[in-house]
Amino acid sequence: MKLTNSLISQWLATLFVGTVSMFLVFFLARTLGASQFGQYNYILSIASLYLIIQDGGYRTLIFREFTQSTTSFKVDKQFLLPIAQAHVIVTTVIAFLLLLFEQRFSLLAALFCFALVAIAGFISSQLKGENRFEQEAWWQVQQRSFTAIAIILVVLFISPTVEAIFWAWLIGMLMLLMLPIARSVIQKPLFRFNLVKGSLAFLTIDAATAIYFRSDMILLEQLGDDSSVVGNYAAAYRLLEGVILIMTPVAMIAFRYLRLKSDNKKAFLTLLFWLCVMMLGLAAIIFVVGYSLSDKLVPFLFGDEYVQASGLLNCLLLSLFFILPNYILTQAAIAANQEWFYAYLVIIIALMNIVLNIWWIPIYGAMGAAWATIVSEGLLFFGLLLRMSVYL
Repeated sequence: MKLTNSLISQWLATLFVGTVSMFLVFFLARTLGASQFGQYNYILSIASLYLIIQDGGYRTLIFREFTQSTTSFKVDKQFLLPIAQAHVIVTTVIAFLLLLFEQRFSLLAALFCFALVAIAGFISSQLKGENRFEQEAWWQVQQRSFTAIAIILVVLFISPTVEAIFWAWLIGMLMLLMLPIARSVIQKPLFRFNLVKGSLAFLTIDAATAIYFRSDMILLEQLGDDSSVVGNYAAAYRLLEGVILIMTPVAMIAFRYLRLKSDNKKAFLTLLFWLCVMMLGLAAIIFVVGYSLSDKLVPFLFGDEYVQASGLLNCLLLSLFFILPNYILTQAAIAANQEWFYAYLVIIIALMNIVLNIWWIPIYGAMGAAWATIVSEGLLFFGLLLRMSVYL
């Protein structure tokens, strides 16, 4: 019953978050236009990359250690969140000092906003690690509600600009962290840096993963000569991210069970196999449905200005045959304490992804970026599959 309630609550929260997020994407795409929407996604991509540094790998570390502590881990898990909060403060101050002199106010607003997003992520990880998935689901709903309402109100009644969007997002996050559930978890920051080594693998994984998830958007902006191309690619990619978001509850709950079975290799392997089979089946269903509806769905959701996004979406949907199983394989690697192999592998994949984007974008444009994503995810899939086979 606990598993069922956890999964249902997480699915409902994800459905709510995904629906509101997609509505927000459609709203911003139509309000800003393809050019400004492309600029918004450009800043969002840069800020998302720095969020990895602000997070420092602590989000995953907190989740794992609160699920089942690693025997060799020398720090009490109760100190993880205060240390993680201190890390966010230090990295955000560094960014503030660097950007203040360059007067990059839109990016500065995004980085302040994402500092609070990082702290909210730590709270989510602790709740999930403690098997409080239902409370964590409600936390997700509240976070998306506060930020979406703040953004919509500011865009409609104050200023429909990229900078205003991030300041509004920041206000929504501040309101969220004032809630009782946040104040019950957040503690006084603890400026100790003896966990750097423990979180470094997760930081590396998150950074390299973000690079090959976000570098395509940045390179399209830098190597292309039309911001509307970035906007069209962003529209298609947002739909792909919506699909991935729906799968998140399965991956998070799967991680908990894989972690608890990590001492029993036979049970671990059996669970891993069936989870991967399930994800491949879901990928096939989503691809068939998405491919058949993309020509009508994309213009309907985003507008006729984004008609090129339909073809890009068809291509990106192919990556789901690797992305969804990878969601499980990556959780399995972390659950089995194989994070350093995963870190080394994902660095190689990220570098290859950048090379492919630099090579293919000038020739094929946004379609080249889509194929680079497919190739990168495919290599990650086979690398993780091989490692887990050897490990087990």
